[in-house]
Amino acid sequence: MRSTASLTAHSFVGQCFSPGQATGQDVLVELVPGSLVVCLPDGQRLTAPLSEVQLSRGGFNAQQWQFSWRHEGGQWMIALSDLNAQQRLRSKPPVGLEKQLAALSKVQRKANWVVRIGWSVLVLVILTPLILLGLLWWQADRIASWATDRITVEQEAALGQAVFEAQKSHLRLIEQSPLQAPLEEMGQRLTKGSAYRYQWYLTDDPAINAFAIPGGIVVVNSGLVKASSSPEELAGVLAHEVQHVEQRHSLKGMVQNLGLAAIAHFALGDYSGSLPAQMATELADLKFSRDHERDADNKGFDTLLKADINPQGMVSMFEKLDQASGSAPPALLSSHPDTQERIAHLRSRLAGLQARKFTPLPYPWPKLKQSLAK
Repeated sequence: MRSTASLTAHSFVGQCFSPGQATGQDVLVELVPGSLVVCLPDGQRLTAPLSEVQLSRGGFNAQQWQFSWRHEGGQWMIALSDLNAQQRLRSKPPVGLEKQLAALSKVQRKANWVVRIGWSVLVLVILTPLILLGLLWWQADRIASWATDRITVEQEAALGQAVFEAQKSHLRLIEQSPLQAPLEEMGQRLTKGSAYRYQWYLTDDPAINAFAIPGGIVVVNSGLVKASSSPEELAGVLAHEVQHVEQRHSLKGMVQNLGLAAIAHFALGDYSGSLPAQMATELADLKFSRDHERDADNKGFDTLLKADINPQGMVSMFEKLDQASGSAPPALLSSHPDTQERIAHLRSRLAGLQARKFTPLPYPWPKLKQSLAK
């Protein structure tokens, strides 16, 4: 493959997702007048007319560009995450993509405006009183912990909804799916008695991932469903993500990453520069600590037991993802470190269950997974 240094303005390295493929492969992409050419790993070149290629933004933080088209009855997609490559294409649009690139830039400006408004509301409702009281403390980490404890569930839900609404237009949400009812049923069992009112969404995204937004919004990628062999495996991931909400791991991490300087900027009404976008990215790219991951594992395991869902699914799903990760781990594992150590701990907990019997989840999983291919 051509080195990154030798790439032209109209060529880049992206991830190619072909029909039925859950993970992407790095490929060289060249945009020539009127066509998109993909240099596949086997040496073949796949050409798609730019008139049939749809350019959109994707990923949780909407920083990824996605080139989608149909070929021989199947859906193909190239994901471009390299911001430098995106800038090259913006500064010198390829022939045939000028209008789509212009529309994409317009959507980006609108999204930035929505995010700016959302963070302004957040400052007025939450952060302004917190910074005034937080000045009594000497250390930033103590301020973050103190601030999180004073954010009510209602405020957290409002924050989560604002973040979700800002990203909603960039998610390919799947509506009226046969999987929606099973997803919500499993979710209800895993969140019984919770103070949060959970919302469950499916999105057409091949990445093996699911994420929970503070306040109880859980988004599940189609790639994760396809990678699961049973509803119990999906439930194991859901139980883990739910506990990040219940224990407020996401909220605490976000507040701590903001830092005293960022909170002061907002308290003073300073919205200049890229600070709002950086803070949104902090939430999207949040990496949980080892303690938070273990906490979510253990409490998620306990929740599965209370819901009479076999926790073997959690273990087998983590094992499957760990074995398939290689040098490019799925998104679910890239944000969740120390996977093998955590799997060993969960195995030991499984061994302690002895011969307990669990009622299998009553869902025709192969048929439900097949519905995603339609």
